[in-house]
Amino acid sequence: MSSRILKKIESRELLRQKIVSDLFEIKEMINGYFHYLKVRCGDQYCWCMKTEGGGHPHQRIQWKINGKKITRAVPKEDIELISKLSDNFRKFKSLRQELGKLEKEVRKSLDDYEMSLIKKAQKLRPYLMIEEGVTAEISEKTSEKPKRKKMKNSRN
Repeated sequence: MSSRILKKIESRELLRQKIVSDLFEIKEMINGYFHYLKVRCGDQYCWCMKTEGGGHPHQRIQWKINGKKITRAVPKEDIELISKLSDNFRKFKSLRQELGKLEKEVRKSLDDYEMSLIKKAQKLRPYLMIEEGVTAEISEKTSEKPKRKKMKNSRN
């Protein structure tokens, strides 16, 4: 069982290294969401008012600072750059989430590995064997913190 757990941990470690490598490949990003929108100009004779779903195209970058939403127009010459930087940010966030999930799996596998080693050692000596129910009781008792008595201040 422990060799299977070790192989799982090793494969997760290789995947973790790949994710970290992918994170380091991202050299520039902007923490915003780039998008296109259509806006009607308000001129009743303009084509945008006459067509359904019509409007003048605008490019925006949007992000939050301290919970406040900030939106800025993106000049035409920067559309490609800002779009790429925004995509890099989304990719970075996605990779970080993936890394977090992976690290959680590794911690769980390490816990399993630890328990398998303990059980293996316990089988070597009968006096180390403890029943499952008793083990749970012992761990609950050891996790409880003893209450301290309040001492009176002797300086009064």
